[in-house]
Amino acid sequence: MKKSTYISPEGPLDARVILIGDFPWISDVAAGRPFSGSPGNALKYWWASAEGKIGNFVINGMEDNYSSFKPIDPTELVRPNIYLTNLIPFKPPAKAIESVGAEKIIQAIEALHRQIAELKDPYVIVTMGNYATFALTGKGKVNARVRNAFTALGYDQNASEAEKKAGITQLRGSVYPYRDLNGRMIKVIPMIPADLVLMMPKWVKRSISDWKKVKREVGYKEIQDPGRRHIIDPTQQQIEEYCQEVYKGGSGLKMALDIETWGHQLNCVGFAYKPFESITIPTMRENKWTIPYVKWLCECEAQKILANGSYDWYWLDAEGVSKDRWLWERGIGLRNYLWDTQAMHHCMDPAESHSLDFVASMYCPHYVFWKDEAKEAEEIIKYAKDANSLWTYNGLDCCYTRELVDYLEKELIDLGMLDFYFRHYQAMFEPLLKTMRHGFRVDVDAQKAARKRLAGELKELHEKLNELAGEELFATEEKTKLRKTTKEEWFLLLNDKWADEGLELDEDNPPKGKYIDRDARDALITDGKTYMIGGKNAGMMRVKVVKIKKSFSKDKLFKFFHETIGLPKQYKMRKTKKGRERTESLDEDSIRKLMYKYKKAEEPGNLLLQYREKEREIGYLKGAWDGDGRMRCSYKMNTKAGRLASSKNPMRTGYNLQNLKR
Repeated sequence: MKKSTYISPEGPLDARVILIGDFPWISDVAAGRPFSGSPGNALKYWWASAEGKIGNFVINGMEDNYSSFKPIDPTELVRPNIYLTNLIPFKPPAKAIESVGAEKIIQAIEALHRQIAELKDPYVIVTMGNYATFALTGKGKVNARVRNAFTALGYDQNASEAEKKAGITQLRGSVYPYRDLNGRMIKVIPMIPADLVLMMPKWVKRSISDWKKVKREVGYKEIQDPGRRHIIDPTQQQIEEYCQEVYKGGSGLKMALDIETWGHQLNCVGFAYKPFESITIPTMRENKWTIPYVKWLCECEAQKILANGSYDWYWLDAEGVSKDRWLWERGIGLRNYLWDTQAMHHCMDPAESHSLDFVASMYCPHYVFWKDEAKEAEEIIKYAKDANSLWTYNGLDCCYTRELVDYLEKELIDLGMLDFYFRHYQAMFEPLLKTMRHGFRVDVDAQKAARKRLAGELKELHEKLNELAGEELFATEEKTKLRKTTKEEWFLLLNDKWADEGLELDEDNPPKGKYIDRDARDALITDGKTYMIGGKNAGMMRVKVVKIKKSFSKDKLFKFFHETIGLPKQYKMRKTKKGRERTESLDEDSIRKLMYKYKKAEEPGNLLLQYREKEREIGYLKGAWDGDGRMRCSYKMNTKAGRLASSKNPMRTGYNLQNLKR
């Protein structure tokens, strides 16, 4: 086949599945057809996995030959059943779609809409990339110029702020509606591009999971809405009715629970004993009357389900922090805390991510991205416009948690690991919380003294490095500030007219502009000064100052090592916005390599490594203890190795104890 930079669409016009990439891969250009080479073979493997034919799939052969083979079942995931195309039909010059330009991307989006409208009856559209997803849903992280031009054309984006910031790795697995130019509603399922998955083997499971979702969705045309119902800011009667239903369920009822915090207060607690219905009860100071109901629901016989439940339990039990003491006044416990989605998923696959949104994307059939990039619950308020949106967010957390537990429990049973989960995970929930609450005593005076000592040692190392370099190696920035004009400066600035009129100097009422000598004022500029004649700052002197930052300048360090000392440059492969690139480096490995080869690198190299080590060490002594002199940390079991990991506690004190110097 003749090679071409323009790759035409391929596949039947009556296909139920459309696969759209951002632009052709190198292998596509070489083969002259979309989704070829290694990424194309990976797709065949995932299709076979979704079909349950992993041992019998064909990499090459008649499966690719449309003239000799056409599957009878239109829902079967094989290449002859799928319409393959790209948003941009040619490979961009810089291997980045942004290099094409916003105008051409918008033209390509409009052409894609027309292309889809010409297809007979598609059920599912798979978008492999940020721009292909954005073209049909308005969601996804794209260039601002493209988004603005898209909006100007009148397209309804219907995307939240979180959805606009989310990349394809977050949106993947969602099921979105798309209305084409013919008015037909078609399901859109974003996926990670196959070429990226080949570079990240841990994403293979995600791709297979997403294609299994396509296999399920291609069986019917309608977009199924689970009809989630969230009761927010309920009345007392609604809360009491909910408590009665939970009471009837007894110990056999499974109920999800989740909290949200706002302004270092427990904002609300949500509950869901049904996968598609939740109730969120506010707990702010003005809602203190709700606390007894929350306490009853948390301590009732129903089986509790949480996601990283130690965080929620910590907040439920503690009222807050004061400078003088640690307060444990709310006293809400958790009875029958049996299920934790993070722990359950870690039990099955320790190497994967265990966040609620990721696990939901893998298991929940009606998943739609609702989370954001925030790592802690306190940061969610960046995306919640008001209390109502935060409470709805909380309700979604509860519903997904409740829905997930049934899928995870079934898989644990199928794997024969349910007993292991209870013996090695669930049994640790309460002991770890008690450890978090109790903390351990630290020698506060010794830590303060150590910090002071380290600060002195850092200053000494900094000065030695500056002396070797012959200049300040810390980064600097030039700023301007205002100060009062001195009498000496005023007498230099005042002209003869001032002297002729015999006026006296009043610092509170500076001389008018006509008394200022313009040449003398201009001469100040060479010294980095400007006398302010008019406005609210009249009579003040604006001066330029150089502010020394508290960290080394990369450029100055490179100059010091490579030009002043004369050492060869060192390079490392790093991930950048343009992909993996070879960049200049002076990390620990690079410095030790130079020290091993060149004697002249030993002194500056040792000084810099010592500085960095002490800088890390002083970072661990930032007053992480509480008012009672105890250190309280969070402990998690979801590490790859299965060991405990420590971090700051939910009240933001404590720290990662694994960082302590051995």
